[in-house]
Amino acid sequence: MTERLAEAQHELAHLDNEIRTRESWIRQDTEKAELTPFEHERKRYRSQVDEHKRILADLNATREPTIQTVSRLDSQLSVIETKLLAP
Repeated sequence: MTERLAEAQHELAHLDNEIRTRESWIRQDTEKAELTPFEHERKRYRSQVDEHKRILADLNATREPTIQTVSRLDSQLSVIETKLLAP
């Protein structure tokens, strides 16, 4: 069980990191689109923003079940530890 919990925590950390990265890229590409004087570059940056937002939505959809898995496994482990420590 501890291995499954560690795997779920690792997956959650990976998701959180990827979410932060995508959010940063969205901000950067949005800013670049606003600053460039060239229409073709503006379109490219906006297209990239749309793609980052799509991926971000998928990551956020995956994150909530992963949080629930971590919570469930952590609770189960606490119950087991409490039973093992009981006199």
